Amino acid sequence: PIYLLIFTAFGLHIPAAIPAGIAAACAALVWVAVAGHTAGKADQARLEMRHSLVAFLQLVALHRAAGAGPGAALDDAAAASPLWTFRRIRGAIDSATRSGHSHWKGIADLAEEMGVDELADLSAITAGASTQGAAIYDTLLARATSLRAQLQTDEIAAAQVASGRMAIPKALLAMATMAFLLYPAITQLTAT
Repeated sequence: PIYLLIFTAFGLHIPAAIPAGIAAACAALVWVAVAGHTAGKADQARLEMRHSLVAFLQLVALHRAAGAGPGAALDDAAAASPLWTFRRIRGAIDSATRSGHSHWKGIADLAEEMGVDELADLSAITAGASTQGAAIYDTLLARATSLRAQLQTDEIAAAQVASGRMAIPKALLAMATMAFLLYPAITQLTAT
């Protein structure tokens, strides 16, 4: 609308559909950019949660080995770090216990909310320990080890993809360098 007024003030008559179309295209572009940025931040948050979950699983296993019950082990492990991931787990556990649910129900809800399947695994493991009295120390450590290995594999694969993407710019840079080096010699040969 502002551009329409400016064009009208200068005596340029353009159809109102052109500024409206430009505005709609800009709005769509901004929508896509914001959605992509938000999705990227969410993926980064999930990755950080998975990395923190390795330490959290080990802490829960250690607290269980020290004799703490499943709920107390989760509470103690969640209180062990000031990271946002641990605060988020602690908040989910506190919310579940305040509403009369179990600790692992809060973790299961957080897993569903964030889309982190490994949290759901932790919830299932601790729920099994509470209902069946199963010893979960080895299970938690094995899950932490497998999650760490999976994260390392994902990082190696991402690094290889990034290295592969750099092959074309490297080749172009090498060809440009060779052209700059050979240009004086070629001009000398063709000039004589």
